[in-house]
Amino acid sequence: MKERRTHALVRGVKKVQPYWLAKFDHASVVTPGLFRSLNKGTAERRQPLFIEHVFEDSKTVIRIRSPELLGGDDLKVLQGLVGIATEAARPYCNALQEFNDGGRDVPPESVKARGTCTMPELCRASGYKSRSTTGYDCMRDSIRRLARVTIEVIVQGVAPPPNAEPFLTIHRLDDEAPNIVDVGFHAALGAAILAVGDGEVYVKVNLDEARQHTSIPARVLHHRLSYLNEGRKQEFRPQTLEAYIWPGEDLSGQVRARSDRSFKAALAFNALKSASGWAVEEDAKGLVSIRRKRDARSNPLQAQRQAEGRRRSPTSDAQNDFLRRAQYGFRGGAI
Repeated sequence: MKERRTHALVRGVKKVQPYWLAKFDHASVVTPGLFRSLNKGTAERRQPLFIEHVFEDSKTVIRIRSPELLGGDDLKVLQGLVGIATEAARPYCNALQEFNDGGRDVPPESVKARGTCTMPELCRASGYKSRSTTGYDCMRDSIRRLARVTIEVIVQGVAPPPNAEPFLTIHRLDDEAPNIVDVGFHAALGAAILAVGDGEVYVKVNLDEARQHTSIPARVLHHRLSYLNEGRKQEFRPQTLEAYIWPGEDLSGQVRARSDRSFKAALAFNALKSASGWAVEEDAKGLVSIRRKRDARSNPLQAQRQAEGRRRSPTSDAQNDFLRRAQYGFRGGAI
C-alpha cells in the first residue's frame, strides 16, 4: 500500500507527516472519566459508564452513557479516526480559511466529517503496533464500544434534543478484507474537525506526541492535558494529574494498590516531561507547572497571513463564533 503524503500548504513551510493532528471538541477531552487507564478484558471494564459534567460556565451540562467503561485502547482508536478525518477535511478547511480572508472560491457547503480508512491506516494513525488479525479485532471491538456511547448536551435557555446522540456512528466496518472502516461523529466533534481559526473552537491533540507514549496512563494524561492552548501555562497538583488518569477512585485504604498507582502516575508524568511539545517544571511547594509549546505546523495559513501583516476578517470571526456556540457555547481554556 502506498503511503499517503500531505504536501505543504504554504510555500516555505515544512511538509507535515500524515495524521499528526486530531481536532477534538472540548467535551471529548475535558470530561472527567470519559477515558481512563484500564487493562483489557478486566471485570472493571464491564461496569456501566454514566457521566454528568457541568462546565465552568454553569450553563452547559454533558451527559454521557455507555454499557461499558472506555479505556486507553478505545482512546487510541478514537484519536486515530479523528486524525484521519482531520486530514481528510484539510482541503475544505483551507478553502474556508481562504474564503474568509477574501478569496473568490466558495467552499463546498455539504461537507461532513467522516473517518474513512483501512485497518492498516488506522493502525498507523492510532499507533497500534499489532497489525494482525488479533489487533484488527481489538480495534473493531473499540469502534463498536465507542458506537454504543451516547452523548446528550443540555444548554441553559436552549431546548434539549429529543434523544441522546451516538458518540460514533458506524457506516461500514468490515470483519475481513478489504478491512474498510467508515464512521461518523457526533455533532460537536464533527464541527471541531471542520473548524478553522486559531484553535479556540477546538482542541488540538498532537498525534506524533501521543503515539510516542507506549503506556496507557501516559497516553490518557497527554490527551487530558491537550485542552491547554499552545503557549499556555498552568499549575497542577500531583493529585490532580493522577485523577486525570484514574478519576473517582479512592485507594486510601489500599496501601499496595496506592503505591502501584503512584508509581504508574510518576512514569506517565516523566513521559510527558520528556515529550518535545511540553515544558514541565516542579517547584518547592510540590506544584507542577506545565506549558504547552507552540507548533508551527498547527496553522501554516495563519502563519503566512501574520507574516504578510494580514488580519482575520469579520467573516472569519463570525464563523468561529458560530462554531463556539455549536460546541456547547463556551471558549477554549482551563476547565
